[in-house]
Amino acid sequence: MTRLRKIPYTLWGWTVFWTIALTTSLVIVVLPGVERCSRLARKASGVIFRLGGAWPRVQGLENLPAEPCVVAANHESFADGILLCALLPPGFRLVIKREMRSVPLAGRMLSRIGAVFVEREEGKERIADVRTVLRAARSGQSLAIFPEGTFRPEPGLLPFRPGAFAAAAAGGLPVVPVAIRGCR
Repeated sequence: MTRLRKIPYTLWGWTVFWTIALTTSLVIVVLPGVERCSRLARKASGVIFRLGGAWPRVQGLENLPAEPCVVAANHESFADGILLCALLPPGFRLVIKREMRSVPLAGRMLSRIGAVFVEREEGKERIADVRTVLRAARSGQSLAIFPEGTFRPEPGLLPFRPGAFAAAAAGGLPVVPVAIRGCR
């Protein structure tokens, strides 16, 4: 598709995203209960992709174990978390960089859906955050983690950080690798 022809599609996609994301975030901030908030976030995430005309092709979802697990996905863009929220079954907690907690509205919304925030740099906060993730894994909660810790504009993987695998080992949970392509 030529660049000029992509403009209306891009404008439509951003309009859909911001309209649904802002509306959903405002509702989630006042909606009681993590489960209700998570359910609304999952549905809204799916609507963003459907209305945006970018519903993904998914392969292997049937391979997710029925018991708790750690999903370790590559990280291509900001849309990856929304994608996992739309596609993973109920009960998954997203593990997200701590900086997101201070993003207006998004941080509050992520807290309300039960996201676990982690400090990626060395220090006391990181140790406490790692303990929180390990407790979640030991208690049998399913986690969705981006082991790269961030994304970059260039294609390719960044080195994986050990947190996802340490959480899985601590909780005796299987690691389910997930490859995300085309969100860049």
